[in-house]
Amino acid sequence: MQDFSPSKSQKRLWSKGKHLRWEIRSQLDEKWFELYAKYIEGRHASGSMYPPREKEFFEFADCAWLTMHYLHIYDGDVLVAIAITDILENSASAFYTFFDPVYELSLGTYAVLCQLEYCRQYNKQWLYLGYQIDDCPAMNYKTRFQRHQRLVNQRWQG
Repeated sequence: MQDFSPSKSQKRLWSKGKHLRWEIRSQLDEKWFELYAKYIEGRHASGSMYPPREKEFFEFADCAWLTMHYLHIYDGDVLVAIAITDILENSASAFYTFFDPVYELSLGTYAVLCQLEYCRQYNKQWLYLGYQIDDCPAMNYKTRFQRHQRLVNQRWQG
């Protein structure tokens, strides 16, 4: 985590979000599905997760050998984002994030910044953002977090 250096825009976003509150929980907020449905309907209406269904969400997000954690982001008392996060001994993994698609800030990026801050606070060495697929615009955000590594031809580069 000591190698992460936020960009100017990430620093601005962090500052603009200082009124937001975030916390890691082992259970989802009771209003999670309302937020999830709003996200799927607003961002992925033509995708495989549409229409949003609780059963399919848990089939997608459940892991038998790992306890999922949920980073909740609130604006006052209003839930605006959730980042499903695997927390391991020396690292964390950003599994999936959903948020209010009409909120004024870039909540996806903000959630990653919160996960990075969590890793810093709890002395985690890494935050894994998952696969980078260059041809998928929804995943290109990962390259904006410096310093990062990529596994290319079975070798870590970065």
